[in-house]
Amino acid sequence: MVGLLQEHGPCRINNDTEDVSLNPYSWNEVSNMIYIDQPVRTGFSYGEAMVSSSEAAAADLWKFFQLFFSDKRFRKYQKNDFGIWTESYGGHYGPAFASHFLEQNAAIARGKVSGVSVNVKFLGIGDGIILVCNGNILIPLAGEYNQYDVRATDRSYPPDLYEFLYNETVVTAIGSENTGDWMKNSRPILEKLIDSGVKTIIYNGDADYMFNYIGLEAMMDKLQTKYTARWHQEAYRNYTVRGQVTGLYKNIGSLSYARIFGAWVTI
Repeated sequence: MVGLLQEHGPCRINNDTEDVSLNPYSWNEVSNMIYIDQPVRTGFSYGEAMVSSSEAAAADLWKFFQLFFSDKRFRKYQKNDFGIWTESYGGHYGPAFASHFLEQNAAIARGKVSGVSVNVKFLGIGDGIILVCNGNILIPLAGEYNQYDVRATDRSYPPDLYEFLYNETVVTAIGSENTGDWMKNSRPILEKLIDSGVKTIIYNGDADYMFNYIGLEAMMDKLQTKYTARWHQEAYRNYTVRGQVTGLYKNIGSLSYARIFGAWVTI
């Protein structure tokens, strides 16, 4: 819903009213967009099953698109290039979704399962969490600055709920379960996707230190793909919009990265 109503959807919510206005920067101007509340029971989505991992969410999303592309109203889109665009926690579930879709496509091609192949060509991850280890080490050293926009000091309210919600008594009282999905490293899946030819772009705002560009670029340099040698040889280039340098980028084969100047967590 954030992407739909605050970022690149056809309309944006007006801050001072209950109305919406047309978004001149909508991605709908250049592509067919589908915004999905997932996993089940997130936002307006509903269902009986409980989802506790990115892999389980990927299976549900595959089922959704099987229904979508089988519908006579939408069959004409079956052969279109298909992209998965995510942000934040999408650094975990984005690679998992794309990987699951490719696996299902391969199973269909081998005759192991029936269904409609989804023509996955692109994966986009904006300010994504891919490997959390470095962040947990560095965040305590960062001071009282807003993690999502380093230009602002952190607010005293609402308070950080982490310690409260991870209290064993509270966890037991609300019946929560710890799946561990947050701590998983999605880099190995990402590497396989890049090597498979899925065009992957990872982009970050340099004012976001919750998912900061320094850690992300260090992770990018550690990726083990068929482009690794060329990646280290290639220098960053200026990303220019209307004659103004607005960031830096690097593009090697099916892997692209961009750092956007003056942007926070929601680019």
